[in-house]
Amino acid sequence: MNSDSLARDKNACFESDRLLYRGITWEDAAQIVAWRSNGQIIRFFRSKIPLTMETHLAWFEKYRDDATRFDFMVTEKASGRKTGIAGLQNLCGESVDVSYFIDPLSQGRGFGTEAIRAISAYAFEHFKLKKLEAVILTGNCASQKAAEQAGFLLYSQTYRLEKPRKINDRDSCGR
Repeated sequence: MNSDSLARDKNACFESDRLLYRGITWEDAAQIVAWRSNGQIIRFFRSKIPLTMETHLAWFEKYRDDATRFDFMVTEKASGRKTGIAGLQNLCGESVDVSYFIDPLSQGRGFGTEAIRAISAYAFEHFKLKKLEAVILTGNCASQKAAEQAGFLLYSQTYRLEKPRKINDRDSCGR
C-alpha cells in the first residue's frame, strides 16, 4: 500500500443506519484520551492504564503510517455526537481483528452492534478479507452480546492462569 492510498484509507468515510464513520484525526485526540481514561471503558481493555495526551499523540504519529490498523470515529447522525470508535487491527493476510467501544452515555441503544456490522462490511468489501475476529475479555457481556447480534460466533477461548477463585463463584455473565 503506497502512502497516497494509505492516507486515503485512513481518511475513509462510510455510514450505517444511525451512525457515521470517518478516520480519526488529530482533532479527536481530547475525546479519545477522555474515553481511554474512562474506567467504564478501559476495564475491558487489555491495558488498564489510562491514556495521556502525550502518549496518544506519540501513538497517533506512528498510526498514520501503520498499514495494519484503521480506526474510525463513530458519530450519531441525529445529534452529531461522537459515540465511540470502531477499528481494524493486525490487518495482514486474509484475517483482521475488529475492535470497538461505545461511550458509556451512548451504550444500551444498539450502537455497538450497528458499529460492528458496519466495520465488518467495510472490512470485507474494502480489504477483501475472508475472516474477522473480535477478542472480547471475559465478563464483557454487553460486547459479547453485540458481537453475537452482529453475526460473530464464539470460536475458541484463550486459556490463562489467574489467581484461583472459589468453585461456587460464578462469572459476571452468570455462568
